[in-house]
Amino acid sequence: GINAEYGENYWCNMLLQRKKIVSAIARVASVSRVASVSNTFKVYSFSNFHQQTFKRKMSNDLKNNLTKDIGEPQDSIFAKFVSGQISVPKLYDDTKAMAFRDINPVSPHHILVIPKEPIKGIASANEDQIEILGHLLWVAAEVARQQGLEPDGYRLVINQGFNGQQSVPWLHVHLIAGRKLNWPPG
Repeated sequence: GINAEYGENYWCNMLLQRKKIVSAIARVASVSRVASVSNTFKVYSFSNFHQQTFKRKMSNDLKNNLTKDIGEPQDSIFAKFVSGQISVPKLYDDTKAMAFRDINPVSPHHILVIPKEPIKGIASANEDQIEILGHLLWVAAEVARQQGLEPDGYRLVINQGFNGQQSVPWLHVHLIAGRKLNWPPG
């Protein structure tokens, strides 16, 4: 079912951000809510909040409905987290960055680390932001230490752009742990 820590508002906002993707998938799958843009979709029903996971290859028609424009940072769900407009349980918070659990985890421990200043993606970062980029990596390592993830290891991932499957227009580092990860990724 739905992760109760985040609640229904989080899902509604995520769906609004991905409206083109959601409407395309919903048409194909005849469902009311969809999350994820990979070949694995998590499908939710408004009527019973029952989660079903299914795998399918995206048809050419569905791929054509996806958009390469993911929007601007100030319109993203992460902007609402940073501003406090939407509350999110934080694992780490300082003046430059915050960390919280991913709503759609790909492993037992899937944590996002985001800067508090809006940066659309790693490719949008400029030389003046080198310090915050390093700080994000330090925060990821600190959260991993606090969560006891160091002994078995973890992976840090930054998605950039359409082919990198960046779905939120705000730079974020994925901290993924809790299972043996495959190589190469993707």
